[in-house]
Amino acid sequence: METDSKCNNSNIWNKVAITDPSFTAAFGKPGGFQGTSVSSTYHLLKATELWGPCGYKWGYDIIKEDMIQGPAVQFDSTGAPVTNSALHTLRIELYYPVSDTETGRIPGFGATPVIVKTATGYKTDDDFAKKSLSDALSNCFKALGFSADVHLGLFNNDQHVKIAKQLTGNKTPFIGHNEGYDSKFATVDNETGEIVGQPILSDSDPRVSGTLKAQLDSVRAFTSLDLIKAGEQQAGQKFSGVILDYVKSVLQSRKAEILQITKAAPESAPPPVAEATPVPSAISSDDDSRLSDENRASLGRIRQFDSIELIGLGKEQARKSFSGVVLEYFERVLEQQAEHLAIPPQPEGPIESLDDPRLTAGVKNVMATIAKFDTIEKLERGELQAEKTFSGEVLAYIKTYVQTLKSGMQSPKSEPAPKIEKVVEKASQAKPADSPITSDDDSRLTDENRASLGRIRQFDSIELIGLGQEQAERSFTGEVLEYFERVLEQQSRKLRAQPESPIISDDDPRLSEHALRALRVIRGFTNMELIERGAAQAQKDFSGEVLAYVRKALDIRKDCIM
Repeated sequence: METDSKCNNSNIWNKVAITDPSFTAAFGKPGGFQGTSVSSTYHLLKATELWGPCGYKWGYDIIKEDMIQGPAVQFDSTGAPVTNSALHTLRIELYYPVSDTETGRIPGFGATPVIVKTATGYKTDDDFAKKSLSDALSNCFKALGFSADVHLGLFNNDQHVKIAKQLTGNKTPFIGHNEGYDSKFATVDNETGEIVGQPILSDSDPRVSGTLKAQLDSVRAFTSLDLIKAGEQQAGQKFSGVILDYVKSVLQSRKAEILQITKAAPESAPPPVAEATPVPSAISSDDDSRLSDENRASLGRIRQFDSIELIGLGKEQARKSFSGVVLEYFERVLEQQAEHLAIPPQPEGPIESLDDPRLTAGVKNVMATIAKFDTIEKLERGELQAEKTFSGEVLAYIKTYVQTLKSGMQSPKSEPAPKIEKVVEKASQAKPADSPITSDDDSRLTDENRASLGRIRQFDSIELIGLGQEQAERSFTGEVLEYFERVLEQQSRKLRAQPESPIISDDDPRLSEHALRALRVIRGFTNMELIERGAAQAQKDFSGEVLAYVRKALDIRKDCIM
């Protein structure tokens, strides 16, 4: 009897303790607190599974409702208060069937600030009553064990989340586990006896969460088949069941739209609304209206590039900032500038001397550093690092050089091969002194180094500074690298010291295509989790006034959500 009593006591708890991860969302609060929230409608659904429709055998009574006046938060020009804070409080009692003749009752309390601060001032939260009720119901359901795994902190364990998804997500999250159970969200397979979720037909289906809706909106804005392919891979890893089927259907619909837009069909009649869905044509000149003034200025700078290094940096920056026909046009201009520079073709076959143009200043500096190594172990570490940095004939030449140095250490009397002896001699001459380089006149800098330093001093954006830093780390070592880093830092400080006016609209030419796309996505955010992710990504992607403007858009959207 004791065992039966324990089973009865925990009967409700065991049925509702495991939470479907599809109806949860991570959140954070000021001070670093992080947690997991559960959809309030999900709890109503689970209660309906247990006891039937709300208001029949179970429901809630509002016991007391108050509006607590707080201190003043807004004042007029004379200092007199014009707006006071307020807190809405609500006490309810949840009733539910304990047996055929008994009813249980659980008190619950909820509270919501009525006056909230926004970017434009204070305003009244129109949903304060609804939020207080959701808060109170959540506290009542918590006492019965609803989503106990979340409240016990088990969602901090990835293994538990996987188990919860297997227990709830592989079926439909809207049904219980009672044999033969059926609803508008599920059917029972006559052959296997398994409960199968009904397909989702639109975003209005309650199984489509707010976060998922925002992700689907992003899918519907995809502009290339590459994005569709990446979306399909990510969906397969993140979703399952009918939700995965629905996400795949949205991806397929968008894929068909992209193919229709890009399909060339001159014999077909023009679409009824040609202005709304134009077929993107290639950009043929800087006068194209799809290019902003900032784009044209960047193209002008590209046509002044005088080295292959800048061409490479320009390509990397273009791929980060643009897409579609704008990116294609930038790549064509960069290729034209590369051809204009008439860069001589690189020789083929094995490298036989230091005069080979494939041995850049960076390669020679690496060889000079290796020449200073005094043990076999150090040489092997240098060879391993070279394998991570270089390839092809350059790597083969360095490895041959290292082997020759090893042979010299193992057999001091042995003579190195003539070719390698020449390399050792020249590399020894190229060894940098231990003292730092203080000016471009230092003999350790080649003419190519000085030309690169001159270009760095013409950099006019933080993005170019970052790309220059990456290029320097790949090309140089020792004192030469340190000098390049100092020049880059000096140019960075110079740029940051230049005052910038605030950006006040999307028409500002400082907003790149990448920034404008980010702003469009931000203005479609539907929950605080997306706001937090957007803020973290903006910190990585932007700087200066562009970052400030993007943050302002995030704050405005945050106020709208709250």
